[in-house]
Parts: sequence; structure tokens; C-alpha cells
Amino acid sequence: MNDKDTGTLAYDWYLSSDGTRCEVREAYADAFIQHAFNVREARDALFGDFASDHQMTIYGEPEPRLVELFARVRVEVTWFTLLQALAPASVD
Repeated sequence: MNDKDTGTLAYDWYLSSDGTRCEVREAYADAFIQHAFNVREARDALFGDFASDHQMTIYGEPEPRLVELFARVRVEVTWFTLLQALAPASVD
């Protein structure tokens, strides 16, 4: 993450115990597209030289720009729409 990613809430990398798989858990405050453009060069080098089978899971309603972006890249995307969330307890 860099200082340009002002809407990035989490950017956590997890490596499997045998070192063959990496998962990145990301969370954004309406800033995923900004982040994608900010890390484009590093991402292209990583996925072009080292990574394969890039898959993404998106939680939430996709904005049209994001849908268009994924249509142009070589990434398998699964979309999940929120069904139910934990509601805060009412204060009486």
C-alpha cells in the first residue's frame, strides 16, 4: 500500500505453509479502482512472472466501472451480494 491509496482499509497477505499459494485480503472504502491503478505496474510484474490462476472474490454491490474493469482483465471473479449482516443491538 502507498500514500496514494487513501481509501484502503486493509491489505493483508497470507502465504500457505508450503509457500506455494498466497491470498491477499483487501478492504476498501470505495477505492478499489484507485488502488488497482496505483499498483498496476507491480501487479503486472507479479502476475506476469510469478502468479497464475488469479481469482478474486468481491463482496458487495459492484459499481459499473468495476464490472467494466474486470471484463478487460484476466481474472476470475466471483461476486457476492450481502444477504444479511449483524445488526447493532438497540439501545433502550
